[in-house]
Amino acid sequence: MKIGIVCDGFNIGGIQRLALDQAYSLSSKGYSVVLVVLNEKPTNLQPTFLYSEAHLISRSLVEIIFIPGKKFQQFARLFLIFKKNDFSKIISHSLRGSVLLYAYRIIFRKKFFLTTTLHQLPSLSSPSQHFKRVLYSQFTDELFCFSGAAQAEWLNRFKFSQLLKILGSHKKPILCRNGVFLPRLHECNLPNSLNSAINSDVRRLVFIGRLTEWKGFEKFIEIAFLQELKHLRILIVTPTNPESFIKITDESFLKRIKIEVGKSIHQIPFEKGDIHLYPANYGDQKNYIEGVSINVLEMACLGIPSLISQNGNKTWPELSDLGVVFEVNWDKPIEVSSVILTQVRPLDPSKIEVVRKIVNIDNNIDKFKTLWN
Repeated sequence: MKIGIVCDGFNIGGIQRLALDQAYSLSSKGYSVVLVVLNEKPTNLQPTFLYSEAHLISRSLVEIIFIPGKKFQQFARLFLIFKKNDFSKIISHSLRGSVLLYAYRIIFRKKFFLTTTLHQLPSLSSPSQHFKRVLYSQFTDELFCFSGAAQAEWLNRFKFSQLLKILGSHKKPILCRNGVFLPRLHECNLPNSLNSAINSDVRRLVFIGRLTEWKGFEKFIEIAFLQELKHLRILIVTPTNPESFIKITDESFLKRIKIEVGKSIHQIPFEKGDIHLYPANYGDQKNYIEGVSINVLEMACLGIPSLISQNGNKTWPELSDLGVVFEVNWDKPIEVSSVILTQVRPLDPSKIEVVRKIVNIDNNIDKFKTLWN
């Protein structure tokens, strides 16, 4: 069986991370996988998984095809790709791509099952963008949503707009949680055994992600600068150099910081006593919050706890129960520091194994396979 996976770009990001992990998992199970990127190939100067995970991509035998240009040009290239590859199933992480594929299937009478995944909270889109997303979401055989919060907000908006309700009545999103391809993390450089991490105090604050406003980098710096946490080291993992974003010039603070730019998680030397902070900023819209990113899931699989936004763990309640995720109010920095210093501890190895079973990308893939059978 040949499976296609489609996404809009191939820089370092959550959608690309999930698409690659799905490809790795399917390939390891004997499927032939082609990842189609609706954009030009990144250069080696851009932060991208294409180069940071070149050995993993090569080892998994996943083929990656880039289709730059406008919609008509991409449509023409799809014809050539489908002529060479007889796909029976396609996983789309691109609403635009789903529309192209749906039209292609009708025009050329192709037979493949198309699944589309929504990757954004509606409140993070403008009204016009959300209208377009609802319209595009109907061009698929099955519609998935990565988050319980995103699913709830998506459905709730139908209650207040008759037009959206009509547009989105055909396909409504089904929850399909993200996951992590665990063998990718086996290469992580952990100089201190997780077995010896039990009862260790927090020693280092970790930020992972792009330097966008909603990722909360400024809030992370604010927390890290607190007097109560001045003894903790700082690790910043990001696609681009963050030095110009750090407004604090205190020399003792800057000496605490280690920066890793453009690397995948498996290339980072994590330590026992690390704690990951994910201060996602959702602005005034706080009724629907998704605090568990793929980075949070990756850290959980390594036994590293994460602090996330309050009320942001409705999708992964098991992680709170296991003590790997802690919800905090980022607007109360002193309370956040208290949680860091008094509540957070590295995971017991037996709990890490439970977490890995929950987060394993195979659970995500199984959701697709139930539709394919």
